[in-house]
Amino acid sequence: MMGKGKKKLLFELDEILKKKDHSKEINKIDKYIADMAHVVNFNDFGDDKQHDKDFESLCAYMQKETTQNVKNLTVMEFYSLLTNMNNRKNANKTV
Repeated sequence: MMGKGKKKLLFELDEILKKKDHSKEINKIDKYIADMAHVVNFNDFGDDKQHDKDFESLCAYMQKETTQNVKNLTVMEFYSLLTNMNNRKNANKTV
């Protein structure tokens, strides 16, 4: 069985070499391929205002643990600080 990509390529080559019109077939294949893509709708992940509030609360909490401005940290620094805080919190629970 031939894949859609190969089929499309053969139609395009046939158009070039033999001057035949395969635009309908090519468009069907293009639509099929485009329909395979699943676009993420970020609006389905909840309330943006609540995310902002949660982020601000987390930053305020984390600011107590460092002298740097938490909002100016790189992503790696932010998550490293968060991980260290969680590790310390969990270590205190087991003691």
